[in-house]
Amino acid sequence: MGILLSQSKDGDWAYSLIKKWGYFIFRGSSSHGGSSIKSLARHLLHRQAQSTTPTLAGMVLDGPHGPSHLAKQGSEWLAKTTQLKIYAFETHATRCIRLKNWDKTIIPLPFSTVYFKVSGSLIPKTTSEIESHIKNTKFELNSQINTLKLKN
Repeated sequence: MGILLSQSKDGDWAYSLIKKWGYFIFRGSSSHGGSSIKSLARHLLHRQAQSTTPTLAGMVLDGPHGPSHLAKQGSEWLAKTTQLKIYAFETHATRCIRLKNWDKTIIPLPFSTVYFKVSGSLIPKTTSEIESHIKNTKFELNSQINTLKLKN
């Protein structure tokens, strides 16, 4: 799996965690030429040509500066170039620390319940289609959480 990480301090933190898991990591910046996303695309296309197993990539579609839940054009370009599907992920924790950064990252506290929603797949035609996909996933997760709260 190829992972695209920012060259920011947040990216440093994620890098130290993710490298232990054996992923291929590409560091870069959308505001400094985007060469890392091109390297990730080459890696993914090479893996697709060499393997019959699904090829995966990970990136923060709305990063590294936000605004939150608005996909950047790099995600659209990567999906079109590699013909890989996009899946949106959304998380919620009943008890957490919420960082004061651009995306309000959550750190679940011990004994909290963590909800995790994965969307259906999408091969996007436009960035706005990705944004709609992200919003629908967030809405579905919030609806499911509210349903669970009513049952308890």
